[in-house]
Amino acid sequence: MKKIFLINALIEMAGGIVLSLRPDLLLMHSVPDIQGLATARLYAILAFCFGLSSYVWFMNYRPSKIFRHLALIVMIFHLVVSFHMYGAYVSGITPSNVAFILHLCIAILCLFFYLNDKMPENTGNDNTIA
Repeated sequence: MKKIFLINALIEMAGGIVLSLRPDLLLMHSVPDIQGLATARLYAILAFCFGLSSYVWFMNYRPSKIFRHLALIVMIFHLVVSFHMYGAYVSGITPSNVAFILHLCIAILCLFFYLNDKMPENTGNDNTIA
């Protein structure tokens, strides 16, 4: 399950850097408006910070309930973003469904790692180190 945090850290920090330099890539409009660019830069900051948080979780990972919950949050984030981006694509807000596919693949990959993780039996306490 530790891999979930590393994958999320790499993708979100890279996405944050790219979107801060090129905010027009978020919705891929040929002529983005100023509000869209400002919102994309805010998302870039959030993405980078989420990636940085995930890297800290990766570095400090211990099998426990709290890390299982954090992994679920990462997974749900990518799933919800994929649904939102699919809606944006279907509505014609964005001309490409790449973000939908990317986030859905990440959510499925996280689910795979989550379900393959073997938790020790004595994880009733969040401070338990196995």
